[in-house]
Amino acid sequence: DLCEEAEAVIRREAIKGLPDLCKADTKLIGRMANVLAQLLPIESHLDQTIVKHCLAQLLKQETRATIHGIVDQVIYGKDEVKVAARKFILERLTDCDKYFPNLSGNDELKSFLIEQLDYISRDGDYKDFVELMAIASCIDRKKTLKLLNKLLELEKPFDPTNEEG
Repeated sequence: DLCEEAEAVIRREAIKGLPDLCKADTKLIGRMANVLAQLLPIESHLDQTIVKHCLAQLLKQETRATIHGIVDQVIYGKDEVKVAARKFILERLTDCDKYFPNLSGNDELKSFLIEQLDYISRDGDYKDFVELMAIASCIDRKKTLKLLNKLLELEKPFDPTNEEG
């Protein structure tokens, strides 16, 4: 409730405190990410910056739970929350080396991120699809081809070396 407080100072301090709650109990991270994702469309630019910073902190603490909490809002949130949560994830995944330094050599995390991109792609348009494929290839090229085949529901797998198609 404090995160929706009309008094800006109280609201901002409440938002800033959410990642600290998760340091004591990491089981809360997914839920906090979900709550913060709901706040992404907030009107105040300063509040939005604080929310994004808090989500970035949670990503560093526990990537999977944070992404899962945000993707839940992409799938089930109100329209304005879906858009803002999708945008946040795409911004972070576009520069995966910066925001996910532990990605290299972590096949389990790569698979998880590709799976989450699959969920996000189900509700997008062509522009989103192109962006998602670029992000997925940044994460893992082999897994991207599997995702592409799944999304396109091809009868036979796509082979980029086959010039005939």
